[in-house]
Amino acid sequence: MPESVLKMVRQRADGNPFYIEAIVRDLMDNRIIEVSDAHPVRVIKDLDEVAIPDTNQGMVVSQIDCLPVDLKDILQSAAVIGPVFKLELIKQVVIDAQLEDRLQRLASMDMIFESKSFPEIEYSFKNMLIQEAAYSCLLLKKQRALHALVAAALEKTSQDRLDDYFEHLAHHYQQAQKTAKAYTYAVKSALNSMKIFANPNAVEHF
Repeated sequence: MPESVLKMVRQRADGNPFYIEAIVRDLMDNRIIEVSDAHPVRVIKDLDEVAIPDTNQGMVVSQIDCLPVDLKDILQSAAVIGPVFKLELIKQVVIDAQLEDRLQRLASMDMIFESKSFPEIEYSFKNMLIQEAAYSCLLLKKQRALHALVAAALEKTSQDRLDDYFEHLAHHYQQAQKTAKAYTYAVKSALNSMKIFANPNAVEHF
């Protein structure tokens, strides 16, 4: 690893391991450094001309902005669902014949990973910063529309165990500003909490 790259990463990351990883990936994605088994790491562009965001959040937002539109749309839809999302659910939200391949591409970019394969395939964001950054890039109108889509898809895919998802449904309908549905599911979630004597949760949902 060239000393110039090490020096810059040390100065910018200040020992934060996630930021170190994000900086190196940014350098590779933007063809500033070249990594190959055939030769040591090579610096292709002048490091003094490299503009790197000052915060973790800024770094992640920058990486998301550079994604192709199809991958960005999938990542943002997943971010609306939450830090963990089932394959069957996102299939209802994002209609894309190549969805599974694109999820694998996002996984290869270290944005998400397959956290469960049985009984259902489930993905998780690699960390909360990525989910939060993807969500924050959405316009408010788009956020609401996606929350409404997620809620409707959750109702469709979880009909046989809907009471497990009352809290999630209340949240998504509230964010979608579908007040009547949000109210209905919040009350149902509160009643569920009362049954197991989770009184603080019941109070919160009521």
